[in-house]
Amino acid sequence: MLIDKDLFWKEGFVLVKGVFTDDEVRYYRDLLVKHSKLTDESFYDKRNWTEVDGVSKHIEFWPLIYNKNLLEAVRNILPTAPRYLQYSDLHVHYGSVGWHRDIRWDNGAGGNGKIGALRVAMYFQSFEESNFKMGVMP
Repeated sequence: MLIDKDLFWKEGFVLVKGVFTDDEVRYYRDLLVKHSKLTDESFYDKRNWTEVDGVSKHIEFWPLIYNKNLLEAVRNILPTAPRYLQYSDLHVHYGSVGWHRDIRWDNGAGGNGKIGALRVAMYFQSFEESNFKMGVMP
């Protein structure tokens, strides 16, 4: 999976499409419905669900951590081997109206500007289904 590493370092993010097959997307969507008890119709009721560290808590989601396409993309960006941090929340119909940092930088006194952590987000719905727009601040 070829990633534009220069674009990532310039913009601070990169969108990677095609990491999962259609069958994998359906499987993980079904798992999220099973755990959250929310369906696509629940989106219009404004109901949402979050499970803190849900990927780590449920063995059915563990293959996401080791997905070969995802790991290839991450390895293409990072200068060192990636490591999994146990910060893996699951969300259904959840949106953030504010902003937060997805990358931690060491730019303090004597900092070298290297990435301390890289956050990976996976979306299992299309824009047409969710009308979700990810915004990025420089």
